[in-house]
Amino acid sequence: MAENTKERIISAVFSFYRDGKIKKISLSKIAAEVGISKAAIFRHFANREELEETLLQTVYDRFASLVTAVQGMLGRGDSSAVLPFIIETLCRHTEYINYLRSTSPDFSLDTFVLEGKKRGVRMFDSVFAPDGSVQNKRFYYTAVFVCVELLEFVYIWNFYREESNDVAYYSKRSAEFIHSGLGRAGFLLSDGRMQSLEQGCLACVMNARGVDAKLAAVSAVVAKKGYAELTMDSIAAELGMAKSSFYSIYKNKEDMILSLLESEFSEFGRILALALRDAVTFDECIFSIVCTTTIYFFKRSEILEACKWIEFQRVDGNDGDNRLCEIFNSPEHVSFKKILFAKKDSFEFPEHLSESHKELARDLILSTAFGEPLMFLAHGIRHGFPLEFYSEIVRAIYKMLMSGVVSYTKDGNIFSYGKKEEF
Repeated sequence: MAENTKERIISAVFSFYRDGKIKKISLSKIAAEVGISKAAIFRHFANREELEETLLQTVYDRFASLVTAVQGMLGRGDSSAVLPFIIETLCRHTEYINYLRSTSPDFSLDTFVLEGKKRGVRMFDSVFAPDGSVQNKRFYYTAVFVCVELLEFVYIWNFYREESNDVAYYSKRSAEFIHSGLGRAGFLLSDGRMQSLEQGCLACVMNARGVDAKLAAVSAVVAKKGYAELTMDSIAAELGMAKSSFYSIYKNKEDMILSLLESEFSEFGRILALALRDAVTFDECIFSIVCTTTIYFFKRSEILEACKWIEFQRVDGNDGDNRLCEIFNSPEHVSFKKILFAKKDSFEFPEHLSESHKELARDLILSTAFGEPLMFLAHGIRHGFPLEFYSEIVRAIYKMLMSGVVSYTKDGNIFSYGKKEEF
């Protein structure tokens, strides 16, 4: 009976994270969901920390089980079914991803790989050297790209699905996008043109204003404690200021963070608009968005953790969330979308798609071009990638978005990592 109650407590906590919002759930709410007293929780867990650690390890156990199942599929020669299987599994269990985003300040592919190795998963052994450094760049870039796309597709399912939707069909179509991208292998830019656009993007970023110290403090706290633990007290402590000094400017923590993000993304929008002036075609726009985003946030890496939040916390439901939607769907963002899909050789959607689905696809393309660089930067900082790697990463993101990961790997199987590449 005691074990059953412990499992019910764990299930109850995860149930709160199916809506996708970043949050911290009180013990009182957990107890009420289980139908026990708050004190009864401590018959099964010594303290809150032990409960959180159990939940975290449960997530990593699920990940290891998922990868083990994938390895079995690959062993049977069923590689084409792998991505649909992963997407469907994640869509059916979004609570695990949402919990991890809310509670862990270290949300990266590397962490999953390390935890998987502890559980006997060897699938990524050829990617990392014994000291943890990356030794197979091509597969590492592919893996990070795929992970971000998985998050994007799970996010879409989490918030836009209809009860009548077929998750298996959705997963298959999502996997097709990851495999083949926009299907524009024949439109890829020349190396010379990419270099020219890259130089223009760099010149535009050099015109950006300085970083707001308050946003840097928010980002520093998030990096140390995670989003759910972010408070006005912790931000004030990071800045060496009194919390009361904020209340003459902001109503509360949410107002402060959103105001800072509004200002930052307004500046980012200004710089991106400058960079897009040199982009003639749809493909050049995509490359310029990826490139400008990479350079801009590389040079402002001290605010990266805070700005990552906007990519995976765009939800509806209350005033704060609606305001966050407005930041990402600002006039600047909307105009970028109009510019992008009105360009020469613009991507054409299949005729059978409804206008709402086309609009969702436009958002996905634009958010991928924005979100991929942020996550690649986070991983690059972890590994100390030198500046010259980011030019290579920009091209990798661009090529995978335009022509898919299968084309990028050149061997028709994104799970075939090939020989090691020494840096």
